[in-house]
Amino acid sequence: MKENVTKVVRALTGKGADVCFEVAGVEPSLVSAVDCVKQNDQVMIVSLWEKNPSIALNSLVFKEIDIKGTICYRDIFPAVIDMMADGRLQSEKLITNKIKLDDITEKGFEAILKNKNEIKILVTAQANN
Repeated sequence: MKENVTKVVRALTGKGADVCFEVAGVEPSLVSAVDCVKQNDQVMIVSLWEKNPSIALNSLVFKEIDIKGTICYRDIFPAVIDMMADGRLQSEKLITNKIKLDDITEKGFEAILKNKNEIKILVTAQANN
């Protein structure tokens, strides 16, 4: 992403987002989520992490932010679908690459490990021919 996420969120919302979803499992994504969320609101972590992130805890304390981890989108899936339906969440911007299932090792797993800018890779079940 070329734009400063925090500046864009502040410009669109005035005070910040009511909730931020961390979906990439990389430290810059978590830092951005904490920066973008309003005071007294929540960051939802729905990703799995290769290594533990480092974050300035004072930013959580001073903003009184709640951080919640969840798996399988159990409680948030309906809200995310609603946000996609009404245009508040443009999910296509999160997809950094589209690959076929046959390419999942090289262009999927290895790409994510080598390039931390990969956010979400969409895998289709179509085989290479």
